[in-house]
Amino acid sequence: MRRLLQLIPVFFGATLLIYALVWAVPGDPFAGKCGERACPDSYVQFMTEKYHLDDPGRSSTSTTWVTC
Repeated sequence: MRRLLQLIPVFFGATLLIYALVWAVPGDPFAGKCGERACPDSYVQFMTEKYHLDDPGRSSTSTTWVTC
């Protein structure tokens, strides 16, 4: 039972840490998606709108959790 209770803060701490590191890394999240060629602008725009990457951090997080 003790290990299960320890799992809760570890899970949320790791989730927040990974989320912060992803947003701290500079660059385009789709830069490596298309291999050596650059991704088409339509693809980048579609994925940015789909995952709400142009929104501020907190609103994109809440939108992502709600839509999952």
